[in-house]
Amino acid sequence: MTEKQKEIFLFIQNYFKSEGVMPRQIDIANHFGVTQQTCKYHLDKIQKRGWITRLPGLSRSISLNLDSFHPLN
Repeated sequence: MTEKQKEIFLFIQNYFKSEGVMPRQIDIANHFGVTQQTCKYHLDKIQKRGWITRLPGLSRSISLNLDSFHPLN
């Protein structure tokens, strides 16, 4: 897991705590100054690790899997 992917996961968690809704992919991309394609790449990797789940084609469909989050991995 890259440092950027850990940062993205923590951003998603903090965004939900402060806004009450999950961020959209564009929200994440804009926050980190990356393209949506790059953001999707990182979200795909995070999802493969089991840290999040997403429903294809739906906005704000990220769910956090906090039991699977191990930032040292």
